Amino acid sequence: MSVYYFDVRAENALTFDEEGIDFSKLSDVQEEAVKALAEIVHDALHRSHRLPKQHMAIEVRDQFGPVMQVRITFEIERTRSESEDSLG
Repeated sequence: MSVYYFDVRAENALTFDEEGIDFSKLSDVQEEAVKALAEIVHDALHRSHRLPKQHMAIEVRDQFGPVMQVRITFEIERTRSESEDSLG
């Protein structure tokens, strides 16, 4: 088993994982990185409904250095305002 660290990049800020998680297979590391990024995006969408275009990533490293990066770019573009959306 190896310890993998899941650092979070949101725009230009990088938050380092100081604890890490033990995994024996790289496919499990990838699955965990995808799940973690999905949760971060979900939380960001619930905090603000008017987010600009966002770039986020999980940068995975082990004791030897970078292993993988899972990244996403998303943008919310409303074509209708709240007042236009009400039925009456």
